[in-house]
Amino acid sequence: MLNKVNRLTKKKEIDAVYNQGKSFYSKILGVKILENNIGQKRFVIIVSTKVSKLATGRNRLKRRIRAAIKQNLDRILGGRDYMIIVRPGQFITNGDEIPDALLYCLKKLGCIKIVK
Repeated sequence: MLNKVNRLTKKKEIDAVYNQGKSFYSKILGVKILENNIGQKRFVIIVSTKVSKLATGRNRLKRRIRAAIKQNLDRILGGRDYMIIVRPGQFITNGDEIPDALLYCLKKLGCIKIVK
């Protein structure tokens, strides 16, 4: 579970990210970002029933994405709201491809600190 300060929960804020955010999509998932005035990085994960009809499958994907976010939380730039959307039609067999796809999308959007 992400810390409370790193969660985006209000529908109004989620809608703002969805409608006004800058986005990039890979084969597995997409990321939308929108700058906020809070200075915190906040995340929301969306997995629709088109991805998996079973709630256990959707929750498993959310847990894997949260784990990938936690692993790379220090590398992700702050001051932004992030929406991670799992794309339907691409069944994810194992969790190894999720962190790579997430980092790829964040790099394309310029939201990753380069660590040398």
